[in-house]
Parts: sequence; structure tokens; C-alpha cells
Amino acid sequence: MKMELDIWLVLVLLAIISDTGNSANIAFYGGPGVGSHFSTIAALGEELVGRGHNVTAIISGEVTSVKNDVRYAKLFHFTSTNRTASEGKLKDRIDFVARAAVSGDFLGEFAKNKEAMREYWLYDCDDMIKDDDFINSLMEANLDMFIIDPGFGCPNLLPEILKKPFTFFFPTHLEEHLAKALGSPVNVAIRPSYSSGFPLRMTFWQRLHNFLRVEVFPSFITMRMKSTQEYRSLRNISPHSSPTELFSRAELFLVNMDFAVEFPFPISPNVIPVGGITTKPAKLLEQNLEEFVQSSGEDGVIIFTMGSYATYMKEELIREFMTAFSRLPQKIVWKVTLNFPKNIDHSKFKAMSWLPQNDLLAHNKTKLIIFQGGNNGFYEVVYHGVPCVVIPLLEDQYDVASRIIHHGMGVKLDYHTLNADKIEEAVRTVLGNKSYKENTARISSMYGHRTMRPVEKAAFWVEHVIQHGGTHLKSVAGELTWYQYHLVDIVGFLALCVAVVFIILFFVLRIAVRLICTIWWKYRHCKAKKTE
Repeated sequence: MKMELDIWLVLVLLAIISDTGNSANIAFYGGPGVGSHFSTIAALGEELVGRGHNVTAIISGEVTSVKNDVRYAKLFHFTSTNRTASEGKLKDRIDFVARAAVSGDFLGEFAKNKEAMREYWLYDCDDMIKDDDFINSLMEANLDMFIIDPGFGCPNLLPEILKKPFTFFFPTHLEEHLAKALGSPVNVAIRPSYSSGFPLRMTFWQRLHNFLRVEVFPSFITMRMKSTQEYRSLRNISPHSSPTELFSRAELFLVNMDFAVEFPFPISPNVIPVGGITTKPAKLLEQNLEEFVQSSGEDGVIIFTMGSYATYMKEELIREFMTAFSRLPQKIVWKVTLNFPKNIDHSKFKAMSWLPQNDLLAHNKTKLIIFQGGNNGFYEVVYHGVPCVVIPLLEDQYDVASRIIHHGMGVKLDYHTLNADKIEEAVRTVLGNKSYKENTARISSMYGHRTMRPVEKAAFWVEHVIQHGGTHLKSVAGELTWYQYHLVDIVGFLALCVAVVFIILFFVLRIAVRLICTIWWKYRHCKAKKTE
């Protein structure tokens, strides 16, 4: 009996040693520690911890809330950049996008604040790159892999400085300029560009617009890549490498999209779709929220959330929503804003500063969600099969709205022309036509038909490239110049060959015609003499 026990102890120890040997040291960056970008990439970090890996979250030194968050405190190691901005100022900078979006003049607001944003960005880069303690902490971590959200610019330089392999994680669907940098094919004739909101089957004018957006005019991503290039030159960090070269060095590119709902387009093997990485089975609602939801009876509840944009909604627009909702039989679970009316009918409205959105969507009393079209929220809607009204404000939210309309999952409203009548009509249209619910249920079933959860798929591929590298997944397209990629040199060569052949034929025929004419002339001349 003792021998059997000893054997089991040895086996357990071997398993522990084996597991420890397979664990990797991984660091991720998804923003300074506030916002949806961080929570999205942290979902992957949580899965990697569950698989036995050591995961370090890179955050701003001023962001203490994430360290104290019960979801993350026991999961991750934390290393902090030497940012001088407070957590409130960091959040204010992030929320600038929300303020600009609801203003109705998004591009104008960006243009007015362009220089200030550039200065903030340079300061943030220096706070990260020139912080010796921070860089040394990453060196001492003996990292096997960085996982980086490429939208922030400066962290993309960390793997270059530390000479470590890295994986990009894009929190929404694939932006075409990034796709090009990674060697993934981009065909503007069949693929609507990022943030265009174009449908799957584009008109001539939409294809023309699409071409100009992708091939002619710079995008926000390309401008950020250019800024990173300027900073690298300024700080002498691989100054002779182009932004495309740096991006192409990524081992892998994880993209928060899924072709169950995205428009189809070709991708290279190093682009891994993991759409809905934050989706998960629902938990029970807290008692007071559950009681409110249950009190809705057969009519059920509507979820209304505009994310961080809700904070900057004007009071008159809030009153329009209140008026529309008061005409509907459903009860409303509403993410509150700073301007939310104090004297509300609490039997009709449940105002909350934070919504357990995933859990609410799974509830059988939830009939509809009204939201801004954020990518995480979209995949939660798909996962739980809830029809929707989408009110996009910027960037990929317009693309989400386009997919929702294409699949018949809901309707779209224009934020800047909203009124109570339009809101009421949209809600009654979706709830009154059972096709929206049926279409959403069909898409949800299709999305759920998979061998592993998105977060498991993402973790699997991270482990794969840690063990085997990602060279075998990369297309050579990223190494080609634009004229090689589009076969301009081949077409030019073939055109030259055809031209040479035609020129030779032309001269041969010309000589032949002259020869024939000469022979004919001599023949006629001789015949004329004989006749004489």
C-alpha cells in the first residue's frame, strides 16, 4: 500500500514538474489599465493563467483600480510604466473620443486637438520607453511572448527594444492597413474598409470610396504608424525599419472577429479570428436587479447602454429617450449618465452605473438591447441571441451596424437625428416583427457551433507560436513592394513582350508587303514589256 502511495506521489510530482516546464512567461498590454481594450485582452490573459502560464499585465503607474479589481488582483503580476498623468486624466484622454463622437463634429474635434494629442502621446511614449525601472522589470521577467494591442503605438516598440517575440491582439475586426502590413490579402472590391459601414455588396460609388479610403487617403492607423516611425527616429529605435517591417515581425495576429457574422474575405494563416473573446455563460443577477426584471411580466425588459458615450449625452436627448420608453410596455434597464434625471419612475426604469450586460442578455425576460455597436457588446448580443437597435457613433461601430442590418438582427438609428418618435418606431419594428428574433437566434446558433471557445482558441495559438514560432504561418506578401504585390511588374513585362511581338510582326509584315509589292511590280513590268 505504501509503495502504491509513493508511486502516486512520484507521478503527481512529475506532472507538476512537467506542467511547470511547459509554462511560459507572457506580458500583455491593452491600454493603461482603463477601458474596454484592457478588459478584452485581459480575458485572454485570464485563460493563459488558467493554463499554467505566468502572465504580467503592463499598466500605467497611476492606475490603481485595476490592481485592486478582484477579477485581476490574484490573476496577474503587474508592472507599471512611469506615466505622470493621473488615472482621472488618463480616463479623460480616452473619453475624449466619446466627447468628440457625440459632438457631431468628430473630425473637427480631432483636428482642433491634434497637436495636444500628439504631445500627450510623445510624453506617454517617453514615460514608457525611457523608464529604466520599467524596462528592467520586463527584462527580469524573462518573457517568452508579448501580447500587444497595436492601436496604442508606443508599446509596439517594447519587443523591438527587448528583442522578444510578440503577438498582436486587435480588439475588433481586421483593419486593412494592418492586414497589408501582416501580408494578409486586401481586395477593396469585395471587402468594405474599416469604419466605412458599407454593405457586403457595394455599389460603384461605394467601391470608389472604398478604394480611396484604403489606397489613397491615410487612416487613423496609418497616421499612428507614421507617428511611431517619427518617435523611433527621434529616439534612435530601429530608425531604418519601416512601420510595415515592424508589424510584419509579429508571430501572430489575433483578431476579435468571427465569420459567423463578419463579411467573408480571405486572410493569411497568421491571422486568427477569435471573435467574442469576452463571451461566456451568464451568472445569476443580483437579487434587486432580478426582482426588477421579473416584475416586467410578459412584456419583459429592454437594455439601454451607450457605453462611455452615455456620460456625454445631452439632457434634451435623454428626455427624448425617456419619452419614447414611457410609451412602451417594456421596463428599461439603463446605464446611467451624469445627466440622468433624478425624479424617475423607479417601477419603470432601473438606472445603473455599471451593467452586468452579459448576464442581462442571457435572461429570458430580455427582449431587446439598444446600444452603440461596440464590438464586445455585439458579440455578446450574438452569443445570447438578442435582437437589437444599434446607434453607431464612430469607427467600427458603423461596421457592426452594417452586419446587424445585413443579418436581419435589428435596425440602425442615426444618433444626431434622434427623437422620441424614431426611437419608439425602431423598438416597435424590431419587437413587432418576429423575423428579427428568428434571424438573431439563427446567427447565434451558427456562432455557437464550434470546437472551442474563442478565448481557448486564442490561448491555443499563443502557446503554438511560443513553442514553434510563427514563421510557417506568415505570407511573403508583406515582403513584396506594392508593384510586386499587384503584379504591376509582371503585367508590365507581359505588355512589353506583347508590344515587342507586335513590333516585330509589324516590321516583318511591312518587309513582306514591300517584297510582295516589288515582286508584283516587276511581274507587271515584265508582262507589259512582253505585250509590247
